[in-house]
This record gives sequence, structure tokens and C-alpha cells, in this order.
Amino acid sequence: MSDLIKYDESKALPTRYQTVMEEGSQENLKGVTPRLPKIQLPTGKGKEFAVEVQGEEEKQLRELKGVILYQTASNAYWKEAYGGGGVGVVPDCASHDGTRPSPQYENLQSDLCATCKHNRFGTAKDAQGNKMPGKACRNVKRLIFLASDNPEIPYTLIIPPSSIRKFDDYMIRLRKDKRPYWSVGTKIYIKTNTNKQNIDYPEIQFEVIGYINDEAVLDKLMTTKTEWIELVMSTLLTSGDVAEVHEDSPPATSNETITHKYDDPPF
Repeated sequence: MSDLIKYDESKALPTRYQTVMEEGSQENLKGVTPRLPKIQLPTGKGKEFAVEVQGEEEKQLRELKGVILYQTASNAYWKEAYGGGGVGVVPDCASHDGTRPSPQYENLQSDLCATCKHNRFGTAKDAQGNKMPGKACRNVKRLIFLASDNPEIPYTLIIPPSSIRKFDDYMIRLRKDKRPYWSVGTKIYIKTNTNKQNIDYPEIQFEVIGYINDEAVLDKLMTTKTEWIELVMSTLLTSGDVAEVHEDSPPATSNETITHKYDDPPF
């Protein structure tokens, strides 16, 4: 080894160069198509998240602790049953905000998601063409989640229809506490539930573990949130992203969509 190039085991830059790295970190991404690692849900009675670790094997975790940086409704529709016939298939039509189809997709079905014929309970079908109680268009929530033990690169996490009610209730609780979701430490874990067809599925639970009041930390979280929103909103959904949505266990108990009323609009 030359005197010019010397290695050691520590990943930490010398203090003087940490500021240089923060100011010039975008150079790492020149010519690179960035993407966020994913957190996948289990199926059936599983209670462990599969957390993607870049450059390493995924790890299994019973619970997630960190901060929800961003959340948005997303919809995805495939003409073919079960996500278009395989993992990684891009939807025919999808929305990145749950309101209007996004122009990145090739076969848009409606001007508005609310009036789309595929966005109704009872329109889902299984692989044999039999009717199912869910929607043909899969309604999910897409989260950017910053884990406490890895605060540099956030993850994407898809909340399936069977857990959207739990998530909405959590957002309402934080609204009543006058807390933006990105100013709260959140624990996410899984309980097993059973639908009317006696099929087990994972239901995601959300719990406050603490409140963030340090202004410098809040400023950093807001900056991190802004950095990644555009990337997530421009990234196409695929069948792999919503593979665990369990169309056979919709969150509503009837054909009526559940809505919540607020005194003021939620943040």
C-alpha cells in the first residue's frame, strides 16, 4: 500500500471533512438513478418486516422505529388479475396522489380516481375471474420512513388497504395532538387479523414513542423530507410494491368508502 492511500476500519470522516461531504454529497449521485430501499410486509401470519439493506442481504425486523417523513395516497390498476401477471409489472393506470391518474402510465382509466369505475368495492376479481370484495384498483398509502438506526437514507413502505383504517386513525390522533407526523417518533408493528373468508393477513399498527422538539432536528427532518418527496413521487409503482395488499380483506365492511371528517383539513 502506498503512503498516499491508507485505509482504516472507521467509516466516519474527520470532523473537518464532514462539512465538505454535506455540501458536496450530490456529487455521489451524478449519473446515478437514485431509489429508496423498501420495507416489505409479510403474508399470512407473518409478523416480521423484510427491510432492504443496500449492498447486503435484507434483514427481518419485528418492529420499525423512526419518523414518517411523508405519506400520500396511491392507487394502482392492472387489467390482468393479481398485478398484471408477475412481480415488477407497471400498472396500466396509477395515481401518485390518490386523486388523479399520473401521466407516467400508459393506459389511464379516468380523469379522476373518485369517479373511476375500477375504484369501487366489489370490482376486484381473482385469477379465475371470480368477483372479490375488494377494488380492482388497489388503494394504498405510500410512506417515506426514516429509521432511527439508519437516519441517512429513508425507506419506502406501502400501507395496504387492510391497514389504511389503522393508519388514518393514527393520523387523526396526531392531528388532535396538533402534531405533524414528521415531528413524532413512531413505532410500526404487525398483528395478525382474519377476514370473513377466514384468511389470515397482517394488519399494521402505529404507536407514538416520543415527540421531537429540538428545532435543529426538526429543521433537518424537513430538509430530508423535501429532498426525497420528488424522487418518490416520480418513481413508478410496480406489482411488487403492492404485492401484499390482500384484496380479499378490504378495510371497509360494506360497499361504502370510509371517510373521516375534520374541523380543519388535516396536514
